Amino acid sequence: MSLSDIALLMLCGSISGFLAGLLGIGGGMILVPFMILVFNHLGFSQDVIVHMAIATGMATILFTTSSAIWAHHKHSSIDWKLVAALSPGMVVGGLIGGSELFEALKTSWLSLCFAVFIVYTSIQMLINKKPAPGRDLPGPIVVPDDIKGVKVRGGSREFDAMLKAAGGSVMTSIPSNEIYQAVQTGSLEAAYTSSASLMSFKLAELTKNFTSAKNKSYWYMLEPLMMSKMVFDALPANQRDIIMAVGTDMEKFGTEQAKLDDIDAAIAFAKAGNKVFEMDMSVVDKWKAVAKPSAWKEFSERNETCAAMMRSAEKIS
Repeated sequence: MSLSDIALLMLCGSISGFLAGLLGIGGGMILVPFMILVFNHLGFSQDVIVHMAIATGMATILFTTSSAIWAHHKHSSIDWKLVAALSPGMVVGGLIGGSELFEALKTSWLSLCFAVFIVYTSIQMLINKKPAPGRDLPGPIVVPDDIKGVKVRGGSREFDAMLKAAGGSVMTSIPSNEIYQAVQTGSLEAAYTSSASLMSFKLAELTKNFTSAKNKSYWYMLEPLMMSKMVFDALPANQRDIIMAVGTDMEKFGTEQAKLDDIDAAIAFAKAGNKVFEMDMSVVDKWKAVAKPSAWKEFSERNETCAAMMRSAEKIS
């Protein structure tokens, strides 16, 4: 095989991987047509060219799926009970499809079967047809009792401690940008994250209930701009004054925009068909009662600085 042939194969693999990631479809679907073109170019027999393309595509998937499985497993995104139930049938089907039946099919019939499958899949994508859900998500999460037994993503160690104390089944290893997939696969049933993230990840497509932070909330995300105190102290006084003034203005701006995000999120989820629930101080008090012996206590026991911060926070909470 010449260097140009190897370069051609590398190009096909790159295009296949790029389109698979961009469009969210299996790499084999794109790779098989490419491989047919390559094998034609290399002069392989027409009687086996489609068979070779499909088999080669399956072989390449082995490596990509192995790494993907490990990555998703670390984020608790795989339902292994479902995998165990599906695996025997998949193994039997693979053995049947990959044995004499596969070899017996003529290239023309195999090409037709593959083409029909591609057309069917393309139509499904164009009309955005989704299967009917096979399970119901839990009801709204408003008060602590609502979280009992629910597979939930919190977002921080202390907050997770409170959710566990309330009876939630906390999934600690799912990053916010994988919430959609986790809910879609059943690994997750509820999630806490910023209003902006809830909207940008299009979670309203999968959910039925939304608890808004528009009026009251017991969860917020602190995203400060950090600077070394040593560096700050070394700056001239006028530069320190500028940084403090800008920080004060940005804090006001950030707070106002965060509140607008809360309003926009409630509107977006309502438009998507979700039932929106509001919180009041009585709801917050119930969560505080759960937090005090769990998250607050755990934080305070770290060191005296944390304890002092907790005492200050309690005075204004």
